Amino acid sequence: MKHRILILYKRSLFQLYFQGGRQVKGAVSPERLKVLQFTHHGHYQCLDEIKSVIKNLNLKYSCRCRGSRIDYSQYDLIITVGGDGTFLEAARNITDQLIFGVNSNPEFSYGKLCTVPADKILTVLNDFLAQKISILKINRLRLEGPGIKHPVDFTNDILIAHSNPASMSRYMISIGNTNEEHRNSGLWIATAAGSSGAIHSAGAKHLPINSQKFLYQPRELFTGLNKKYRLTGGTIAPKQKIEISSSIRNGMIFVDGAHQKIEFPIGHSICISRSPYPLNVVIINGVRSRP
Repeated sequence: MKHRILILYKRSLFQLYFQGGRQVKGAVSPERLKVLQFTHHGHYQCLDEIKSVIKNLNLKYSCRCRGSRIDYSQYDLIITVGGDGTFLEAARNITDQLIFGVNSNPEFSYGKLCTVPADKILTVLNDFLAQKISILKINRLRLEGPGIKHPVDFTNDILIAHSNPASMSRYMISIGNTNEEHRNSGLWIATAAGSSGAIHSAGAKHLPINSQKFLYQPRELFTGLNKKYRLTGGTIAPKQKIEISSSIRNGMIFVDGAHQKIEFPIGHSICISRSPYPLNVVIINGVRSRP
């Protein structure tokens, strides 16, 4: 069997803002600049080591930078090199392929979803070739609606809000037989994998990463005029769904962070439910779950 491997890597902050003649004057102190240089070299050293391991195994691979146009369907294993943001970009573009992330700078970068340390790449790839790979299935959520061309399967969370963070968000929310109008700073909806992120900081509880339940949490509900709400956040059962109708003139849906945005103007509606495609995340043999 011919294995097709994609390595998706990020550009370092040093590369983006300071390399090749670019310089953001006064943006960082000399000490911080040294840290950025150090993490830059560490990141690309990690990337080179991964490529070297794959070459030594005589495996074919493509190495592409985050943000590139990529046909993910032609690969059966995706390796991301960076942090959770790089992992999430790849995850949004795959269905049932295998994926794992390598945190290229674990001392400086948070990589909850990056399940394989750089020094275990050879072990994991040998397990992959021997078809003895260990997989953690992470449940995703599906975002769809009349204004969305293709369903979006997200791994972490979405934020529904006004495009201006200082403006009020207004929408109708429906869960089961309960529906009501919300006025607030936005609405978080997250998977179990995303439950330890922004939605947790907003007040939601943490779920085990392999849970099939998901969460919703309104931000800063407007309580003027003695307004009382029933749908104030909580856990949603696997077979339930959330329906949202926008009353926001310049509404926006932010998917897994700030890089993917979907317009959500007045009159548009969306539905969020459990995705039929859980993410197949490679983990080290014998380890159930690192995240």
